[in-house]
Amino acid sequence: MNTRTIYQSTSEKIKHLPWCERILLFMAQRDLESGRDGNVADWYGDLRESIFMFSSGFVHYVAEIYANTVYWAELREYGHPDEFGEGGIELPPGHLALATSKEGKRRSFMLTLRRLVREGKIWAFTEQFRAIRGLGGRRVPVLQLWSEENRDRPKDIFAVSLTESGFAEARSLNESHRQITPWRLHKAIVEDRTFAAALTGNE
Repeated sequence: MNTRTIYQSTSEKIKHLPWCERILLFMAQRDLESGRDGNVADWYGDLRESIFMFSSGFVHYVAEIYANTVYWAELREYGHPDEFGEGGIELPPGHLALATSKEGKRRSFMLTLRRLVREGKIWAFTEQFRAIRGLGGRRVPVLQLWSEENRDRPKDIFAVSLTESGFAEARSLNESHRQITPWRLHKAIVEDRTFAAALTGNE
């Protein structure tokens, strides 16, 4: 596939998926790229969840997930002049518009995370750490688990990781939904000078 075809595919109309599917898809795609395959049950028995639950390679930060799964239509767009052509702000080169997150949309996202925790599809963490004893007797910092018992507000969720059942469901979603998302700007796309110029504003 040539770079022009890849570039053009970014303008295709994508199906708007519900938050839960977007979140699971994003996490599964990242996990797959990091080498997770879901085949650990025979090796570690009951410890299999902990292997992925606390591995930094499979922890996803909430801000990162939100930034890579929100759709433009769900943001509050600004920067345009009013109906008389006045007001607004001047957009930098390469910018078609600017937007900020809607409070209601962000809240909906956080409530979805709580629901996924309740359904056993993800583990959630606060930004506090606990210590575990690692190699050589040194203490290794690991993110502290979030639960509704110790942190009842969804906004306290700092990072999440997929449970095995969540990973299995997300992997099946990945096979049926393929979309180009912001974090998947492949090297081949960036090598397209036209696309790179539009992205950076450097004509």
